[in-house]
Amino acid sequence: ADLVTADSRDMLEAIAAYRPRAALHQVLWGVDTTKFVAVHKAPSPLRLVSPRNWEPNYRIDLVLHAVAQLRERRPALPVELHLCGGGPQESALRAQAESLGLQGVVHWHGRVDEDRLAEIVRNAHLAVSVPESDATSVALLEAMAAGLAVVVSDLPANRQWVDGRGGRRVPVGDGAALAQALVELAGDLQVLEAMGRHNRRRVVPGVSRDEQMDRMAALYRELLGQRG
Repeated sequence: ADLVTADSRDMLEAIAAYRPRAALHQVLWGVDTTKFVAVHKAPSPLRLVSPRNWEPNYRIDLVLHAVAQLRERRPALPVELHLCGGGPQESALRAQAESLGLQGVVHWHGRVDEDRLAEIVRNAHLAVSVPESDATSVALLEAMAAGLAVVVSDLPANRQWVDGRGGRRVPVGDGAALAQALVELAGDLQVLEAMGRHNRRRVVPGVSRDEQMDRMAALYRELLGQRG
């Protein structure tokens, strides 16, 4: 190949093991940072958002269990969980939510367009994304750009973006650790807001879609120039 790109550093490291002749570049899909912006929001109820598809890899089942644990351990705290994405596990997840007593807590948005997704994310306090495997997640960067604190699975791609100042990383598949992270973060809105501000500074403007596509366009022009 004359040009190799990937959207996470760990993927580029794996590609480098094949010793390609081309230079390697991290190029992201990019976020519309004019839509995913930080807004003032009411402190109650605590609104959690999971913007991942309802498929096995994304472990929405763990998110539901963790929210049930949060409500059990902080019974006086009003909580909403907003699920976006949709997918083949919908019926099983709805049944699980009902068995956990989460009726009225979970809001099932399913697949929504970018404008509606941005509205849901902007008005949340905390984003949860705990897949078993992933590269750089656009959904994660959208939440960070919108000024949300985040709880994510401790994957190599997530380590590039999420540190202790912006949220929590929990072991992959560890529902107890996820619940504990939610319990710890849910009690202090000021901490969540500070984490959200840190996250927005961390990713904006660098992850903007315009900036990333401009980088890709420049790489194409460089290739064309090399070819004469």
